[in-house]
Order: sequence, then structure tokens, then C-alpha cells
Amino acid sequence: MNKAIIKLLATATLFAGSMLAPPSTTAADLKAGQKAFDANSCSSCHELSASTIGPSLKDIARRYKGQPVERELAQRIRAGSAGRWGGVPHPAYEGLDEADALIIATWILGGAPR
Repeated sequence: MNKAIIKLLATATLFAGSMLAPPSTTAADLKAGQKAFDANSCSSCHELSASTIGPSLKDIARRYKGQPVERELAQRIRAGSAGRWGGVPHPAYEGLDEADALIIATWILGGAPR
């Protein structure tokens, strides 16, 4: 799936209003999430199963399981966050496209399958 279509779908999901359930995630969405995660060097601080500088992806998915927090997590990825996972703050990635942040958040909350 080309990047423009992925961004369009993610943007549509982002602005779809109140989400009562997590969005339906396709295999292409998951692959795009992993690709965006890797392209933005998120693995410098986050691993799949082990907490390093930041929490593990599995721990993030477990904490928010069943909660519609994709947009909130995407916002925290872009704006930064502190105090939710210990003393190391998550830096702001304001240059990260909103759609890419949502794709990454959805992939993480889906268990970060590789």
C-alpha cells in the first residue's frame, strides 16, 4: 500500500470522532506501523519485550488493552510525555506526521507484531 493511502486512512481514523472500539487493523496497517516505528528510530529506546530506556512495546499494549487510546498515545508520541513510565521522559517528535504517529500507536497497541 503506498504511503499516501496509508496516511489518508490514518488521518481519516484520527478525525473520525469518538472511538468506542479500536479501529480494525489490517496486515498492511501493521506492516506500516512497524515500518514507521523503525524509520523513526523508536527502537533506540523501546524493545518488543524488554524495558530499556523506555517501556517495552508489550508492556504498553498490556497497560492499555481494550482501551480506545490510539489517538491519545499518538499525541503523546508527538508532543512528548513524562511521569507515566518512570523518570525518563519521552521526548517530543513534533516533526513526526500525525498520521504516522497514529499508525505507530495502533501497531504498538495491537501487540507490535513483527
